[in-house]
Amino acid sequence: MFGGVPVPLKRTLPQGSTSSSRAGTGSAGAPAAARRGGPPAAAPAPRLTIGRAAWTVTYSLIHPGVYAAAGLDPVRTRAAAWRNPAFRETLRWSAERVTTYLQELGLVAGPARRLWRSSALL
Repeated sequence: MFGGVPVPLKRTLPQGSTSSSRAGTGSAGAPAAARRGGPPAAAPAPRLTIGRAAWTVTYSLIHPGVYAAAGLDPVRTRAAAWRNPAFRETLRWSAERVTTYLQELGLVAGPARRLWRSSALL
């Protein structure tokens, strides 16, 4: 109930239409690209959003304040950590499964790929 009015629990369709009559879908309701076996072409906005999220997460894993608390210069120490191949390989390894999955979906491509490379995940 919403404001005293019952709310239908399932989507109702206009008279005479069916759920499989949507454009670009077949009788199974799957998009045409999925039926062909290939990944659907991802739009640029989700690619960039996910790439930016990957970059933000990797850069915020270690707060610069921990270096200062240890008596080290945060700017120089963070730069040294990012140049460390072992650190970058650990980041790449930890995100391997999700990165592979997103690549299969076509979400790690185009201009967003640059964000993924700078986040040390590729």
